[in-house]
Amino acid sequence: MKHYDFKGDYYEGCAVVKKYARWFYVDLEGNHIGTETFDEACNFHEGRAVVEQNCRWFFVDRNMNRVGTETFDNACDFYEGRARVKQDGRWFFIDLDGNRVGTDTFEYACNFHEGRARVKQDGRWFYIDLDMNRVGTETFDDACDFQEGRARVLQDDRLFFIDLDGNRVGTETFDDACSFHEGRARVRQHGRWFYVDLDMNRVGTETFENAFDFYEGRARVEQDDRLFFIDLDGNRVGTETFDYAFDFQEGRAAVMKGERWFYIDLEGNRVGTETFDEVCDFYEGRARVQQDGRWFYVDRDMNRVGED
Repeated sequence: MKHYDFKGDYYEGCAVVKKYARWFYVDLEGNHIGTETFDEACNFHEGRAVVEQNCRWFFVDRNMNRVGTETFDNACDFYEGRARVKQDGRWFFIDLDGNRVGTDTFEYACNFHEGRARVKQDGRWFYIDLDMNRVGTETFDDACDFQEGRARVLQDDRLFFIDLDGNRVGTETFDDACSFHEGRARVRQHGRWFYVDLDMNRVGTETFENAFDFYEGRARVEQDDRLFFIDLDGNRVGTETFDYAFDFQEGRAAVMKGERWFYIDLEGNRVGTETFDEVCDFYEGRARVQQDGRWFYVDRDMNRVGED
């Protein structure tokens, strides 16, 4: 068995390892890939890894061939076929062959998401597409990544959403707003939270003290210091309220009432009759729970499936 000072997880069939202050890559059988070693090395992403040699950053492929001829002051992982790199204090993008994309450089640049990247120029944020074309005409005080075809942007201390073409969606602006998740975004106005859909239509009529993202078509919300769930139409799920609750995972949510934990289903019904001291989320049909100081697993119907 080979011994290393450090060995990372496998990404795309390669793991980065360190031995005697030098970094290199091994394959799934533990064989050294290529002959080069590096001062620093990062995980593979989209078939490329960023490495450092003599204070200069560049990219290698899975055969340890250098990608392109340039080296950089700083470099980041590839996303959607583009990597942001820094040279002489300016950021720009390269493609998977190491070629520069476009001619623009930026004060700062972020990774691509959904075919758009947010970049900063002269203190203002805007978006570009994969060919470095500007998206829309507006610039913003601040901007966030696209998610589900919408991005949150800030202008004059007000938040709103734009679409992938850079057009404003709807007319409302918000005190606070979060990214879309399952077609819904939680937003705050006048101290109260509610949800909007992708067209900025309000979802349901209730507003809340606090609200969380949707998972599996359900979202946790808080009202009068009590938690409950709503569905994608804003309707309450079940009749119970809880002291605390986790998000749904695999059709089950862990909830706490009176210092005891149990699980509910997507309709808000209790699953089984047992309660627990501590609980974890479901993963691959099993959840780890504690009762009377002992940990064991339960299935989705609350049947025990072994004890530690």
